[in-house]
Amino acid sequence: MRLMAVQRLEEKMAAGTGSNRSYLLTMANNLMVDRQRKERVRNAHAEAQRDVGCEQIDDRSPERILAVQLELEAIRAVILDLPPHWRAVLVLRRFHNMTYEDIALHLGVTKTQAENYMRRALRKLRKARRKIEAERDRS
Repeated sequence: MRLMAVQRLEEKMAAGTGSNRSYLLTMANNLMVDRQRKERVRNAHAEAQRDVGCEQIDDRSPERILAVQLELEAIRAVILDLPPHWRAVLVLRRFHNMTYEDIALHLGVTKTQAENYMRRALRKLRKARRKIEAERDRS
């Protein structure tokens, strides 16, 4: 298949720079190198998948599931505790993929105000997330 795909094969085979035999041997050698390289990549990928599979099994322990559920509830409480405009911008932007222009029209504020609300909401969420992670690390 590779020989058939070579451009101007007849010219290369007839060229006086090397014999037909050396050309074919070089091509066969390159095929073997390519095959070994692909095999190494496949093996590395398969090994990485096995490692990920083991980690996923560990992540689904009852303790981990409970910890994630508690973390989600804490984040949900923080979102619900945000000022109304902050929460509205966060929800419309992150969950409904609205642009800041559309959000501003929807809420009756300027685009800059909508961006500032989002910035403040995200800052508060990051702060809460750090606090949750610190508490988790302590326990």
